[in-house]
Amino acid sequence: SASEMDTLIDDILSYSRVGQTDLAKQVLSMRQIVENALDAQNVTSNYPNTIIKLEEKLPKIVGDRRMIAQLVNNLISNALKYSGKKEQPVVEIGYYKKNDQTTYFIKDNGVGFDPKHKNKIFEVFSRVATEDFKGSGIGLSIAKKVVDKHKGELWVETTPGEGSCFYFSLPDIEE
Repeated sequence: SASEMDTLIDDILSYSRVGQTDLAKQVLSMRQIVENALDAQNVTSNYPNTIIKLEEKLPKIVGDRRMIAQLVNNLISNALKYSGKKEQPVVEIGYYKKNDQTTYFIKDNGVGFDPKHKNKIFEVFSRVATEDFKGSGIGLSIAKKVVDKHKGELWVETTPGEGSCFYFSLPDIEE
C-alpha cells in the first residue's frame, strides 16, 4: 500500500509540475528519447517476450526535453503493460508524415479498450482497464497535458482485445 501511495503522490506531483513549468524548447533526438524510455522500463528483463519494433530513423522533435521524455515514457510504459499478458506481445514505435506534419505513434497488440472511452482516458484518475493492471490513472492525463502545453495533438485508436495505438504530433516551429 505504501508503495502504491508513493507512486500516486509522484504521479500527482508530475501532473502538477507539467502545468507550472515553462517550456524550454529545443531540437531533440526522438530516437534517443525512445531508447532512454525503453532502458528506463528495463524491457529486456521486465518484458523479455515483447517484440519491440522501433522505426530506424525517427525524425527529430522540437520540445521540452523533460516533458517529451515523460510523454514518451508514459506511452511506452502503457503499451508494454497492456500487451504484456499476450502470448506474443508486440510494441511498435514509429511515425508518418502528412502535409509537412510529423505524427509519432506507439502501438501495441494488448487488451485495448472500448473506443467510447477514447476521450475519458485522458482525464485525471480515469481508468478503463480492469483491476488486472496496476496504475494511478494519471499517466495519460500527464501525456495529454504535455502535448497540450506544446500546442500539439494526442489521440488514440483502439480495439478491445486487439490493442491500442496512441498518436501525437507537435508543431515543428516556434509560435
